[in-house]
Amino acid sequence: KDVVADRLATLKKVASNLANLVDDIEGNSKKKPKGTFFISYSHEDAALADRITLDLRNQSYDVWRDIEKIRVGESIRQAIEAGIEHSTFLLVLLSKSSVSSPWVHDEIDMAVTLEKETKQIILLPIVLDECKIPRLIKSRRYVKFENYEKGFSELLSGLPDSEHRE
Repeated sequence: KDVVADRLATLKKVASNLANLVDDIEGNSKKKPKGTFFISYSHEDAALADRITLDLRNQSYDVWRDIEKIRVGESIRQAIEAGIEHSTFLLVLLSKSSVSSPWVHDEIDMAVTLEKETKQIILLPIVLDECKIPRLIKSRRYVKFENYEKGFSELLSGLPDSEHRE
């Protein structure tokens, strides 16, 4: 009988621990995100944008990506403007391909305009490779992603204080 009682006590402890674990997981999944990143990039850099998206989400940030947010038939420009307006930061991935993209330049312009209106830092440049940095953001501090882990860590540690605008 003592063996049965011991096993029953052990099972009750395991069940209690599992219940606590489930509560913890459910609580973490309902936490409010730290903020939202709009990622501006060339589709040639999509693999890196995917990796950054995943890593930001793992750090409890929301991420706005065109491929996920723009529905068939929706105005691309209006969706992008709304995405930028409701994001905490616009992360622009600068590369040889992105600096020649009219969409990326438009997104930079929108973010700079929003910065002037809100008086908050929104635009965060990341340099992926040697490229001509757009004049509008040439004087800004940027993060080089020559080494991904180092660059990602520098990005997170250097985030400016900014109020969420949703």
